[in-house]
Parts: sequence; C-alpha cells; structure tokens
Amino acid sequence: MVPTFGGYVRFYLHTYIQQGGDGPPVTDAADSYHVAAAITGLGAALMHRVTIPYAGRWISTALCTALIGESSRTRKATSTELGVQPLRLAADREGRRLVGPADFSAESILEILVENPNLLLHLPKMGLWLGSTANWNQRAKPILMALIDEPDHYEIQRVKAETVRLERPRIAILGAVNLGLLNASPGVATDLASGFWARFLPILPASTDGRLLTRPPDVIQNPPAVRPDDLAHLATLLLERRAAARPNGIQGLAPPAQKLHAEWHQSHAALAARGVVDPRIQALHARIPANLVRVALVYQIDNDPEADRVGKTAMELAISFIEMAWRSAEALAEGLTPTRDEAEVHRGV
Repeated sequence: MVPTFGGYVRFYLHTYIQQGGDGPPVTDAADSYHVAAAITGLGAALMHRVTIPYAGRWISTALCTALIGESSRTRKATSTELGVQPLRLAADREGRRLVGPADFSAESILEILVENPNLLLHLPKMGLWLGSTANWNQRAKPILMALIDEPDHYEIQRVKAETVRLERPRIAILGAVNLGLLNASPGVATDLASGFWARFLPILPASTDGRLLTRPPDVIQNPPAVRPDDLAHLATLLLERRAAARPNGIQGLAPPAQKLHAEWHQSHAALAARGVVDPRIQALHARIPANLVRVALVYQIDNDPEADRVGKTAMELAISFIEMAWRSAEALAEGLTPTRDEAEVHRGV
C-alpha cells in the first residue's frame, strides 16, 4: 500500500510516519489513514486542472474519503488535520482558498463555492454531520451529491436569494467518522438508500500491508512535532505538481494499466453477479472502478506531472489502495470488527 515512487505521497508518509526516516512517527494513527489523507489532499490540489476520460466522460482527481474508527484513540480527526495542513499552507502562498469550513449549511457552502468552486471539505466530525436529520443538513446533502458527481455546471435557486450557477465545480471531502456514532445515527439508513455513502471511500485502520486492525497501534509517548521545513516542502510539492501537470492532458490509461484495470473490474463484477456483494454496499461497489482511475491518476501525476497516460505502476498502487478501501467497506457492512491476525501487526514502511 505504501508507494514505491512519487514525490508528494512518499514525502508525506515519511514526514508523518517516520519523520523523514530518522525519527518516530508524528502520531500513532494507522498507516492507512496517512495514505488516504495524502492521496485525497493531493487529488484535491489537482482536481481543477487534471482530468482523464473514463466511461464516456471526463473525471478529475477529486476523492471523497472517510476515515472510520471506533474511538478517538485511532486518531481519525488528527489524520484529517494533517492531511489538510499542506493545502492550507499552499493556499496562503497563492492567496486563495483551497480548504472549506468544517461546519456549514446549504446556503453557506454555496456562498463559498461561488467564490471558489474547487474546494476540499475538511470534516473532522463527519459522523455527526452524516447522521443528522436536521433540515439544513438534508438540504446540503443533495447539493454535495450533485457536486461530487462532477457536473459541467451546477445551478440551484437559493433560499430568498438569486440563482447560483457554478461552472465545472469540483469538491473533495476528507472526513473522520466515529464508528459508534455511525451505527447509532438515525440518518445513516437514509444516506445508504440515497447513494450518499456510496460516493465515499471508507478507510478503517490498517497496517502498511493493508491488513485491517482490530485495535489502535501502540501509543507513542511524546510524539515529535511536524518540522516546519517538512510542511513547507509538502506545500511546495503540491504547487509544483499542479503547475507542471498538463491541463486536460491525460489521454487515458496506457495499455498495461488498462489491462490491470479491466482484470480488476471483471473480478469484482463477477462478485456482484454471484450475489456476493452485500446489498448495503452495492452502490459503493458500482462506483469503485471510477475511483480506481482517480487514485491511479493521482499517483501518476505525483510521479510524473507531465505524463500523458496513466502507467502500470500507478495502477498497481491504486489497486492496492482501493482493495484496502473495499475490505473496509465489507467489514463495515458486516457490522463486525475485523478478526485480528495472530501475527503481530507491523507498522514498518
């Protein structure tokens, strides 16, 4: 699951997991959280500039990711905060907003999107937000669903205000969800039925090799602070990759990557055909092939911003990440904590 190439994601993991390879981790969060935060953050930085043709339309690198865990000890919200820090610093350098608010209504998010229709929404208390049945929340969710689907334009009549029209809006979401709240929230069934949850990649705590964990990693005593120079370098890498990427220059998947994607897609389609996929995550299952392409595109641009096609290595890394997300979805659908391997879970990268 840990990438073998690429600049931003590689440096991100060494910054937050191993302090550049010469120190202890910054947090005791699971490795899967860091990988997901890095990919989602970089994808958000690229999404207004980089697209790829897929299934008859153009899709971007915008990803919606939910870090899910049983308690605060899993460091879900901490991981999302680490994920958005480089974007905030990059935004400060550019004098523009890249990260949206953690709390918003339908009206307030529309106001922000009018100013900048390309945002990463950081939701450290996403579980409370998702399960809410409040009127303002129910009005915001359909808006987000429409924007997540990457329309060419989006138009809506605001309450007691003018009609809003957004051109090529792109939003990404990085949130943290308490598993207990998720199971107890009355609005979750509605979110499942509406397809809202299907738009997210769920990420449970997992080790570097992708195995799901049943307990948080060992507590790190007195973890070091993130070095300012490392954070500044991450922001620089974000901006460099976005500037170097060809606008709409990715023509598709190279033949080896196309073959891998097709084989993976066919194997998972066979699961659905046999009725193996839990009905509660069938909609998520249907959206995974497109998200696989999005993740592969992020990896490819990270490794070679001037590439015109997604290569085999980027697709291999994307499949590894998506498989981990799919195992998370299956475990959540079962409503069970994954069985821990008898062997010790290692955190090495």
